[in-house]
Amino acid sequence: MISPHSTPGTAHHRRLRSVVKQLVIELAHLEYCLAAGVQAPPIQGAVTDIDQAIDRLNDYLGNESQAQKAA
Repeated sequence: MISPHSTPGTAHHRRLRSVVKQLVIELAHLEYCLAAGVQAPPIQGAVTDIDQAIDRLNDYLGNESQAQKAA
């Protein structure tokens, strides 16, 4: 539920930050699997893709945050 003091953009950013946190947890688990010796190409590809997704979401959140401060 959105609080009366939240704007839709704020709720959107909170949800995206939550998604990033969950992706970081999942990435850590996959990296642990790789370190433990699981060298399946799909896992290696997933690690790369999740890492890129985290970077892109963080960039988006950072750019949006700067735009809101400038406004």
